[in-house]
Amino acid sequence: MASDPQTWSALRTAVGDWTNEDFTAAQIEQFIALGERFLNRSVFTPEREAPLAIVASAAAEALPQDFWGFRSAPWIDGAPRTVLSRLTPGDLRAAYPDAARGRPAHFAIEGATLLLGPAPAAPTAISGAYWRTIAPLGPDQESNWLLAAHPDVYLAAALVEAFAFHMDEGRMRFWSSRLDAKVGEIQAAGRRRAASSGPLTAAIDVPNLPNLRA
Repeated sequence: MASDPQTWSALRTAVGDWTNEDFTAAQIEQFIALGERFLNRSVFTPEREAPLAIVASAAAEALPQDFWGFRSAPWIDGAPRTVLSRLTPGDLRAAYPDAARGRPAHFAIEGATLLLGPAPAAPTAISGAYWRTIAPLGPDQESNWLLAAHPDVYLAAALVEAFAFHMDEGRMRFWSSRLDAKVGEIQAAGRRRAASSGPLTAAIDVPNLPNLRA
């Protein structure tokens, strides 16, 4: 049985082989998609980091299409640099109810939109770093960086969902434990790569980072 599928098609075959159940192709594809959602919530490595660069001219600006959540709060360069503080969309609107403009001091996330308060008085460069969504596998996306580098974690994530659907608690628990171990290994390897690529800085509590997501 293949344990290192490098494409979505090969992963579908591998899930069918490893479960040895009569799942339909549509069900297997759903197991992969559900496992992928778990991986988006669990795997935070340098491959998912991307710079944010938005020139904001209004109180609402579109976030990148692959935006999952902020790695760190956005900022505005200048003298001094302004690190924006996060508010909920409701609190931001309450704090800036009128059309007054100025240098943004707060931000909120609403869906795929970055809200700023106050609205910028002039085009303003917003910088930062964000977590990219792992590109979802499918007929038009046969592979991505995570499947190419760690096919075993994709397979394990899909198997957890398959056995949960099949109500096979024993095998679900087994693969869930395996999945947690594999994610932990990937996270540790990512931290080592990040630490070796530049000067050390204060540690970031990765489990809390998704709180920066809408």
